[in-house]
Amino acid sequence: MSRLQHRIASLDLLKLFAICGVLIIHMIGKTTYGGVFWYAQAVPIFMVLMGYNCRETINWHSLGKSYLSYFMLYIVSLIIAIILHKPFSIHYLPIGLLPFAGPGTYWILLYFLFVLVSPLIYRMKERMSIGIFLSLLFVLGYMFDVIYEASNSCGKTIYSSCPLRYALCFGLGMIIKEKSPFWFIKRMWWFAVLSAIYLYLRNYSSLDIPYLFFENAGWSTGENGFAAFYPAMLVALSMYLLKNMQYSKILFLGRLTYHVFLFQILWFAIFPHFITNKDAFTILTFVCCFLGGYVFSQLSNRFIK
Repeated sequence: MSRLQHRIASLDLLKLFAICGVLIIHMIGKTTYGGVFWYAQAVPIFMVLMGYNCRETINWHSLGKSYLSYFMLYIVSLIIAIILHKPFSIHYLPIGLLPFAGPGTYWILLYFLFVLVSPLIYRMKERMSIGIFLSLLFVLGYMFDVIYEASNSCGKTIYSSCPLRYALCFGLGMIIKEKSPFWFIKRMWWFAVLSAIYLYLRNYSSLDIPYLFFENAGWSTGENGFAAFYPAMLVALSMYLLKNMQYSKILFLGRLTYHVFLFQILWFAIFPHFITNKDAFTILTFVCCFLGGYVFSQLSNRFIK
C-alpha cells in the first residue's frame, strides 16, 4: 500500500473521531469527562484537516456539490420552519444557514467561507516565513475575539461562522502538510503543551483573566489562537503514529462526515423532544446519524454530478 493511501487512512480515522466528537458534544456538552482534551476538539480538528487539505485554487466543482447537498437539507429545513411559523431571520437565507436547525448550523457557512478564502491564506503562507505566517493568523484571530468580547454586537451566528475564529488551526494544518507530522511534533510540542495548560485553566479552574479567558468570544476548545496548537498536535501525532495503518472498511465512515454533520443538525433539532431515555437517545443518535448521513450521501451522489 502506498504512502498516500496510509495518509488517507489516518485522515479518515481522524474525521471519524471528530464527527463522533460532534455528536457527543451535542449530547453532553464539552467539559464532561475532561472533554476539552479529547472529544470536544472535534471542530478544531476538522479545521486543522481543512488546512491540511488546502489547495492553491478553489475546486469549484467540489464546492458546488457541497453546496447543493446543503441546499437539499435547506429545503427540508425551510418547509419545517414554515410549518412551525418560525420568525424570519438571517437563518432563512440559503448561505450556509438553516431556518430550522439544531446546534452546529454555523459550521456549514464557516466551511464555505474557509473554502473561498483558502487560496488567499495559501498565498500568504507562500510569501511569508512560518513564524510570521502563524503570528499573523494568531493576531488576526485574537483581534477578532477582542473586538467581539468588547462589543458583542455582531451576533452569535456571525461570530461563529467567521473564519478568523479558526484561522490559526487552519494555518497549522497547512504547516503540517508542508513540512511533515514529525517536523511539527518536534518543533511545536511546547506550543501544544502551553495550549493544553490554557485549556485546563480556561475550563477547569476558577481563574478569570480578561482578554485571555474570554467570556463570550472563543468559548473553549481550541476556538482561539491560545489553544489552537493542541488540536493541531493531536492531528500530527495521529498521522505520525498511524502512518503504517492499513486501510479498513470501517474507515469509509470517515468519508461521510460532511453529510453526517448536515444530518445531525436536523436530528438534534427534532428528536431530543421525543426521546427522553438518555441511553436510548445516545444509541439512536449514533446509529441514525451515521445511517442518515450515509443515505444522504448516496442521494447526493446520485442526483448531484
